[in-house]
Amino acid sequence: MKHVLTGAVALMLGAATPAFADDIHSESYNTFLARPDGHAPIGVMADHMHGKGDFMLSYRYMRMEMDGLRAGTHTQTPQQVLGSYMMTPLDMHTNMHMFGGMYGLTDKVTVMAMVPYLDKKMETLHRNGTRAKQTADGLGDIKASALMELWEGDNARLQGQLGLSLPTGDIDKTGTTGARLAYPMQLGSGTYDAIASLTYSGHTADWSWGAQGATTLRTGDNDNGYRLGNIYSATGWLARPVTENVSLSGRLLGTYTGQINGRDSALTPMMMPAANTINSGGTMVDAGFGVNFLMPATAKGHRLSLEVTVPMYRNLQGTQLEKDYAVTLGWQKTF
Repeated sequence: MKHVLTGAVALMLGAATPAFADDIHSESYNTFLARPDGHAPIGVMADHMHGKGDFMLSYRYMRMEMDGLRAGTHTQTPQQVLGSYMMTPLDMHTNMHMFGGMYGLTDKVTVMAMVPYLDKKMETLHRNGTRAKQTADGLGDIKASALMELWEGDNARLQGQLGLSLPTGDIDKTGTTGARLAYPMQLGSGTYDAIASLTYSGHTADWSWGAQGATTLRTGDNDNGYRLGNIYSATGWLARPVTENVSLSGRLLGTYTGQINGRDSALTPMMMPAANTINSGGTMVDAGFGVNFLMPATAKGHRLSLEVTVPMYRNLQGTQLEKDYAVTLGWQKTF
C-alpha cells in the first residue's frame, strides 16, 4: 500500500499545475453538491471544492475507543505484557474537536484550514496490581492546505491537495507525577509535516462514489529527539440518496503508519510498551458506515453527518493498544 500511495502522490505533485482562472464549475457538479451525498462521508477530508467566493465552516467531533492489546495480528493479555514491562496500558479514549474552514479563491482553487482540540485518557495497570489514569488535553497540530482541480468531466472530477501540518500540538505533556507521558498521549508531532492527497469522485442520478490516496510526510526530528512515522492511506466509498435530504454510505479505509524514528530521552522504554518506539506503526483496514443529512430549505446550507468505522484487519508493529471503533459526527455550513 505504501508504494502505491507514494507513486500516486508523486503523480499528483507533477500534475498539480492548475490555471488560476475563474471558470464556473459545471452545472452538473453544482447540482451534485446540492444533493445529500454531494459531500463524501464525514470521515473523509479534502473531498470537495467550492466556487469562487464560497465559504464553508465545519465542526467534527471524533471519538476513538481503544481497548485490549495486540502484537502483530495476535491479541496479548496484560499478564503477557507485564512479563517484559513494569506497566501496561489497558484502554485509551480520544476525543477530538475539529474546527474547519474552506474558501474558494477561484473556481479551481480552494484553501482550507483545520484546527483540532484533543482530549486523551489512558488507563494503565502496574505489576503490583494498581491501576492509574493518565490524561492530556489541548490544541493539536493545525493544518493548512490548498485544493486544486486537476480534471473535470460531465459526472466526475479529479482534484489534488497540497498542504502543511504545523507543530502546534504539545509534545511535552506530563502526568500527575510529573513524568513525561508516552508517545500516544502527546498532542502533536513536533515537526512541520507535508500533507497531500489525490481524490477522484463521480456520480450518477442514483449513486455517488469516490476514492482518495493521502499521505503525511514527516520532516526532521522534533525538539525531543524523535520523528513520528509517515502515514499513507487509501479509501474508497459508495453512497446513495434515499430521500431528497438523506443519503447512506459505505466506505473502506486502509492505513499504513511507519515506526517512530529516534526516541525521547525523557521516556524509559522498558517502563511500558507505549514508551518504547519499537511498539509503533502498523497496517489497518477499517470499514465505515455513514449517513449524510442535508437540512431542508428552512435551514438551507446546513449539513449533519455521522460515520462509524470498525476495524476489519489490524497488524501492529510490536505491542500496542488496538482500536475498537471510531465515531465521527459533523456539521457543515456553506455561505
